[in-house]
Amino acid sequence: MSYLFISHDLAVVRHVSDRVAVLYRGRLMETGTVADVCERPAHPYTRALLAAAPLPDPAVQRTRHAIDVLAMEPATSPPADAGCPFRHRCPFAIDTCADPLPVHGGSSHMVACHRYHELTGEGGASQPAQSTPTVDASSSDTGHDAELVPGAGAGRTV
Repeated sequence: MSYLFISHDLAVVRHVSDRVAVLYRGRLMETGTVADVCERPAHPYTRALLAAAPLPDPAVQRTRHAIDVLAMEPATSPPADAGCPFRHRCPFAIDTCADPLPVHGGSSHMVACHRYHELTGEGGASQPAQSTPTVDASSSDTGHDAELVPGAGAGRTV
């Protein structure tokens, strides 16, 4: 038996699903097993969704670094054509994000992000942009291997 469960709360999705597909404005951003997507999220939107889920420990909740996409440009921005539809709200977007999306990963975990190699630390040919965000691997309180920390790239035009 199969079923389709739709939710913005990935904390709930991880308990009822074997595989997860993360969409933003109707476009696939990341897909994989629950372990791939929830424990090793690679797309900034997936990370933002996971960071939005409250933690049961209020002390830990107050100290974690969440990506506040609600404070960024609203989702009513013009829809992306071939580029990343999340780029208008992504704190890591660069001009290249307006180009057609590449798909990274293997058959079990796929991510549509130009900055995949930089943001996951998995190497690759992409060149770092000026004011490149860093990855803070010390944020183990979120349940993720690493937490994105935006750099000074907010004034970009994409």
